Amino acid sequence: MVTTASVGPSPHPVACSVPGDIISQEAPDSLGLKYQPLPRREPSALELRVQVLLGQLVSRERSLAPLLDTVGIERTVELMEEVFHDSASAGRSQWQRKDGSLWGEHRSQDGGSPGGLETDLDDEEKDLNVTKVALCAALRSSVEALQEEKEGLQEELRQHRALGAGLEALVQDRCRPNEREKYRVFTGDLQKVVNLLLSLSGRLARTEVALHHLEDRQEDDTGERASLLLKRSQLLSQREDARELKDHLERRQRVVRSLLSARLGPPQLLLYGRLVSATPSLLIRQRHLDDLIRQGEEHLVLVKETLPPHLAGEPSSGPAPFPSLATPQGHAYAGRGTAVTSL
Repeated sequence: MVTTASVGPSPHPVACSVPGDIISQEAPDSLGLKYQPLPRREPSALELRVQVLLGQLVSRERSLAPLLDTVGIERTVELMEEVFHDSASAGRSQWQRKDGSLWGEHRSQDGGSPGGLETDLDDEEKDLNVTKVALCAALRSSVEALQEEKEGLQEELRQHRALGAGLEALVQDRCRPNEREKYRVFTGDLQKVVNLLLSLSGRLARTEVALHHLEDRQEDDTGERASLLLKRSQLLSQREDARELKDHLERRQRVVRSLLSARLGPPQLLLYGRLVSATPSLLIRQRHLDDLIRQGEEHLVLVKETLPPHLAGEPSSGPAPFPSLATPQGHAYAGRGTAVTSL
């Protein structure tokens, strides 16, 4: 809560615990902001196994080909890197083919039509179901591992919030009412702008996926293509507007830091810079894991629906091959609103 009783340093200063690795560094001379680089996340062995089984399955049951589409999630991360990471735009995107398009490499690895001699239909269907059951087990294990990974990230977020709360208490104690308000509004708007860009980048990535699928099908669907192109144009425009909000927010950040520099010591200013620079990376990583978990759960349901009832049903005892996978409750940052104040 913002209090307005004091307009200067309190006779009883609030302690703000600053990690030693921050205290040991010198305060930066510039008021500018460099965002924390987004760590490159490599697929786990379980995720790679899911992809192998998906390739085997799709090579024999082409109706499940959409399950191979995982590029949209990674494309969202890439679009966010373009906004918050200085070097992200250097070179060709790692998600692109050499011919400049984004989709199709998975299809080149899915095995095409199944090779070898055909067995009788009963044996072939049984073998297909064995692959599906193995895929469901792999999907379940992969989702559980992703949820554990998210728990580790949640601990990082809890530490981030605790440091932020300590710094905010110090700001409340040492700053004037108008300075406290500028700080409070800025930190809230930073999260809102990042979430707005995440939402727009995700929608843009899905639209690009749909456009490339339309091109790959080589169908004459002028109406659908025109609709997707219009949607893409609108999203690009909205994303550019959101980037302008981010640029304006960075200018406000310099004002806030200038105000804080008159009230806080160098260690607290370094902590402030660390907290601000880490916020986009943490939010992007959180959304990425949420998307991977959601996709794994959806794939599990879709594959299970293609199995015969005696294989898809839940057993009455023993470990269930297809447990319900509830979406984890709660997020480290409350709400996903896109309204931004004081911009």
